[in-house]
Amino acid sequence: MRFCIYTFSLFFGLASVAIADEIRYLTFEDAYQLALRDNVDLLALREQAEGLKHQSKQALGPNEPVFSYARVDSQSLALVQTPAETQYQVAWTLGFPGKALSQSASVRHQSEATTEQALNQEINLLTSLSNSYVAFVTNDAFYKFLLEEQRKDKDLIKLLEKRYGASQAAKVDLLNAKVVTQQIAQSILQNRNDYDLQLTQFRQIIKRPTDKSFFPKIPERIVIPNVSKSFEDLVAVMNKNSHSIAQAQRQVDSASSLLTNAKLQMLPDLQFTGSVNDWLPPSSPNAFANINQSYTVGVGIVVPIFFAFNELEGVHAAAHNNSAAEYQLTSQQLQALSSLQTAYTSLKATLKDLDASERLVVPAAKESYDLTLLTYGLGKSDYISLNQSRKAWHDAIRDMFTKRQSAAQFYNQLIAQVGCDISKTGGPNGCN
Repeated sequence: MRFCIYTFSLFFGLASVAIADEIRYLTFEDAYQLALRDNVDLLALREQAEGLKHQSKQALGPNEPVFSYARVDSQSLALVQTPAETQYQVAWTLGFPGKALSQSASVRHQSEATTEQALNQEINLLTSLSNSYVAFVTNDAFYKFLLEEQRKDKDLIKLLEKRYGASQAAKVDLLNAKVVTQQIAQSILQNRNDYDLQLTQFRQIIKRPTDKSFFPKIPERIVIPNVSKSFEDLVAVMNKNSHSIAQAQRQVDSASSLLTNAKLQMLPDLQFTGSVNDWLPPSSPNAFANINQSYTVGVGIVVPIFFAFNELEGVHAAAHNNSAAEYQLTSQQLQALSSLQTAYTSLKATLKDLDASERLVVPAAKESYDLTLLTYGLGKSDYISLNQSRKAWHDAIRDMFTKRQSAAQFYNQLIAQVGCDISKTGGPNGCN
């Protein structure tokens, strides 16, 4: 699935792991595979889904027969005493077939809902990892910018000291320049602190919070794929591919099956019994015919005579649960629609803002700073104007980086809401 990092193929694209000694630099795909393999939350959901599948099959199984052995009319409790009658019996209850089918369907839908929950959690994991790499790219780009500005600042300090020695600059200008130098150093320190925090969060995402050998292989730049689909088209795609909506739908299916099962409880179950009775000759009811063995066959029906107190209340409860599941589905659909609309609108607005920043604001700020620096070097501008121009240039760069990161994150949020790669049809992570 294409995300927002250059050369990535699945959300972000991939390259091989670079291992130097014990330090391992992970591309997005390497980190993705590692995070999925060791994510205990995902593993637990998948195991739960598999367990529910087996329970669904188990619900279709027939009741176990009951075999019994009875010694009737013994003269004492001693096992050596010969009873008047020895009875061998088997009893088997056959539930109404629809009850097992509806119960099995309910559990099967629960398994499907759990599977959708796992897939949704996987999408969220990939989104978090994607945003992590976006943050690393932004942090690295600004770090390089600050280092370059620190180098330029040293040259400016030398120029200022030279002008001060020639009485062409005031002492306050030199002091202000040193303040700016410390501000750049402080920005670099803050940047490195942000990197350490991002690194900690990255290791937490890949489930290696204490392993100091894992580092992200930071891409060169952020590339935000073009979203060619309209909002209405994305809504249709989301309704087909959103795992959160699918999970809510499976919960409705499960509740509907349970309602059907509750209604079927009023139908009777059948109980079959059969027994063989061995008699002592004097005790046999057919002793006159010299028959010492008899047989018993019976059929019983479970009649719900207390339906109004038992089964009917169960039907009402199942009906309310079904209605609650339907409301939750509608709520999830509305929430997904709202989140998609927010992500889509925010992405479009941020991309326009980013375009204006890249084409107009940053070039203008850079041109203004270069011109002010040139005129300052020629002695035709004061340091205050130069400092203001440099601050405007730094703010423009920082703002551009922030907008680019926000746009990438909004794109990732869009993918997460849709539930698939909108640039692909079919295949792994492709939209249906």
